[in-house]
Amino acid sequence: MRIFLLFFSLILAAFAATAAWAVPLIEYHMQMKPSPEGQKRVALTFDACTGKTDTRILDALVKNEIKATIFVTGRWLKRNPEAIATFKAHPELFEIENHGAQHLPAIDVPQLLYGLKPAGSPAAVSAEVEDGAAAVQTHFYHWPHWYRGAGGEYTASSLELIKSLGFEVGGFTTTPDDKGIALPANVRLRFVAWPEIEKVLLRYGVLTIDCADNKLLQLDVAQPTFSAESFEQYCDEKVEEGKKKRHEEW
Repeated sequence: MRIFLLFFSLILAAFAATAAWAVPLIEYHMQMKPSPEGQKRVALTFDACTGKTDTRILDALVKNEIKATIFVTGRWLKRNPEAIATFKAHPELFEIENHGAQHLPAIDVPQLLYGLKPAGSPAAVSAEVEDGAAAVQTHFYHWPHWYRGAGGEYTASSLELIKSLGFEVGGFTTTPDDKGIALPANVRLRFVAWPEIEKVLLRYGVLTIDCADNKLLQLDVAQPTFSAESFEQYCDEKVEEGKKKRHEEW
């Protein structure tokens, strides 16, 4: 146990370059047209990735009648029936669009994006996009028009592919700091607790910690000298133990 905790702390604190080559990625941005009346406007969007719903945000949107576009994944839709019911009850406020089936970056080469494993091929990108759209149609009875990929970055060829499938790509102008990947390692440690963790992956020199409250903590690390599979198996066991202590407060 002590050895594991030492490894865990060292991995979280260590930075190392892992990619020997990289295809240029495009971060897709959009700008709203100025209002004819000269009023300032903002288009509010949220990505519903893989975790649970933060009801504080959703309740505030409903209470204040704030319109928003929600990009949902197929994984998220399976876990959040209450939020789905809220969206359906307020069609005047929420537009539901496509964030993919499994929350895989829509990158058609095997290149990690913020530690996330990408779709990795044109066929897999197509499946991620179209299966995500099918999940939206299943729950909301319409085929989505917009798509935003996990991580919000694409190759030039994957952008072209997505558009050829009939989707507009939903970009952004700015994103808030969600206290996730942008924080230094010593701060990230404060957010890690077994009852909050859904999955730990140690692959290709990247440690990814997927937390239950939609925090995604990722860090480039040196290639470990121990077995990544054994590390993940141990983490799976600790996660299962932690779930018994979890408070459903989010």
